[in-house]
Amino acid sequence: MFNCGFIFVTEGCNPAVDHTFIPGDSINMQVVGVSSYSEGVEAAKTLAAAGANAIELCPGFGVEGVAKIKAAVPGVPVGVIRFDYHVCMDNQSPDDLF
Repeated sequence: MFNCGFIFVTEGCNPAVDHTFIPGDSINMQVVGVSSYSEGVEAAKTLAAAGANAIELCPGFGVEGVAKIKAAVPGVPVGVIRFDYHVCMDNQSPDDLF
C-alpha cells in the first residue's frame, strides 16, 4: 500500500480540523489544510511519522515553503504543484505572503 499526503496552505485553515483521509485500493491519501509554512512543516512531520511514502504540496507553497518542508522530512520524497504566482492569491508569490 502506498501512503501519501497532500498539504494545502490557505488563510484560515486549521490542520486539527481541516483534514481528511481518502482510502484507496492501492493508494491511501491524507489531506491536510494549513494556514502557514510553519504549520505545513508540522503537518509534514506528522504525515512522515504516520508512514507517508511521499508528500505533495499545493502551489501555495513557494520555493521557500517547499524547502522548509523538504528539510523537515528527510528521506520522504516531496513534490509540488507549481504556480510561480498563485492565481488564488491575487497573482502574488506565496513566498511573499507566508
